[in-house]
Amino acid sequence: MESILLLVNSAPSSVNAQRAWQLARTLCEQGKSVSLFLLQDGVLAALNGEPELRELPRVIDCYAL
Repeated sequence: MESILLLVNSAPSSVNAQRAWQLARTLCEQGKSVSLFLLQDGVLAALNGEPELRELPRVIDCYAL
């Protein structure tokens, strides 16, 4: 199975972060193994409990630095 790691270093409300959430969801729906790695401002998504992050499929691994 193909495995994909997405690095997210943008603020949760940024266009780049929103695209990352959507890309992660789409790839997961296509049967890919997806992981998110949050760093810098991307960590705020986990700390603030962003709805977009919480609503991602549970099979997506999420790491924060």
